[in-house]
Formats: sequence, structure tokens, C-alpha cells
Amino acid sequence: MSWLDYGFIRHGVAACVFAGVSCSLIGVPIVVMDLAFLGVCMSHAALAGAVVGLYFGFSPTIGAYVGCGLTAILIGPVADRTRLGSGSAMGVIFAALLGVTFLLMGLLEGPKTSALSILWGSLLTVGVTDLMVMAMVTAVVIAAAVLFVPYLRALMLGRELADALGAPATATYYGVIVLCGLTTACFLSGIGGLLLFCLVLTPAASAYQFTYRLGVMMIVAPLIGIAAALGGLFVSCLLNWPTGATIILMACVVFAVSTLFSTKRGHKSHT
Repeated sequence: MSWLDYGFIRHGVAACVFAGVSCSLIGVPIVVMDLAFLGVCMSHAALAGAVVGLYFGFSPTIGAYVGCGLTAILIGPVADRTRLGSGSAMGVIFAALLGVTFLLMGLLEGPKTSALSILWGSLLTVGVTDLMVMAMVTAVVIAAAVLFVPYLRALMLGRELADALGAPATATYYGVIVLCGLTTACFLSGIGGLLLFCLVLTPAASAYQFTYRLGVMMIVAPLIGIAAALGGLFVSCLLNWPTGATIILMACVVFAVSTLFSTKRGHKSHT
């Protein structure tokens, strides 16, 4: 507990709580709708936007939000207009984002320290302003989760069937994409662009091992996310390991244990 005497540790703990809640909540609809690649795509969108910011001399954080925003706008229309599935559309956009990221990283002059810090992240470097933004994003994600649970249940049956039942399927689907982008951009600097999608997917996937009920998953997943984030922060401080990577490994350990003790025994259902 003496570690909490240090301000940067307290900031890291608060950031872990916000990241655990936001990333895990947005991960629930992504997992149940089998949109796992969305988390990967958005994390690289944030990374690409941040590197664009570094290259052109403006804030990487603003670049991350713009990158995620543009990607969120593109995914749905590209999938619909080209008659590709969402996964294929995300794959094409992901390839473009990856190309932009590594092209600009190669063109950056001087040391690549700033770009590499975005890749790996550090929750121990967040400031008060960062925490305020994280708190606001977390509040938005929680409010959306509460308000749109009925629509998400319908969307789990498929967009066409949800439309037939009178649910705003397309708007809800796009809303999930936008919220995923917002959350990803918010926590990019803390978790890191190459690791963030794991924190979005793994706690929700762990919770899914024990229940099919969407409401229960939205309670269990954030608890797992917070536990993994705080556990990873503690271990990283104790062993002097990279914080983001340790948090992800902790989340993966939780998933492995959840799979081992899963009550589903390999069966899959959305009912």
C-alpha cells in the first residue's frame, strides 16, 4: 500500500480501473457478435493516427481519435457497398492502416522513441488530464451499454432479423464500431497500440465462458478487466516489467483459467 504514496502509481491504478471497465464493456458486443477483428482494426487505426500526428507535427492523441473516427466511418459503408462481410472490409482497412503506420515510422527522422512508446504504452505516465478524459469515455461507454442492451440482444440474432423485429440494427452496429474506436483512442497511450485489442477482447471472452446472458457478461467482463489490469500493474511494478504487456499477459492467464473451468464445455449458443 505504500506504493500508493506515489502520484504516478495512483494515476496508474485509476487508469487501470477505467481501462478495465471501458475496454471490457465494449468487448462484450464484439465477442458475442463475432467481430473480434474490429478490436485489432481499431487499435491499429489509433496507432496509425498517432504516427501521422508525430510525422506531421501535431498531437498523437488527436491523430489517434481522428484515425479511429475515420476508420469507424469507413468500415460499415465499405462492407455494405462492396458486398463484403464486415471481417473482409476490416481486413482491407487494416492492411492499409498497417502500411501507413510502418511507412511513416520509417520516414520519421531521428530517434523513434516517441513512436515506439505509442506501440507499447505506459499506464504509469498518464496525467490528470488523461484521467479526466478516461473517466468521461468510461461514463459514455457505461451509459451506452445500459441504454442499448435490448438492441444488442436483437443484433446478436443478425442484422436482418433485428431489422425485421423493429430494432435499429444498423445504427446499433455502427454505434458499437464508433464506441470501440473512441475507447481505443482513449487508452492508446496507456496500453499501447499493439496490445490494446487484447484488453478489449480477452475479458469479454473470459466472461463468455460462463454465461450466454448479455447482462451478466456486462457485469462479469469489467470485473475481469479491472482485476487483470490491476494485477498486471502490480506485477509490472514488482518485477520492473513493461506495464501494458504485463496487463495483457495477466488477462490471457485469466482467459486460460476461465476456459479450463468453463461450464460450456465447447458448446456455443447465443440463446
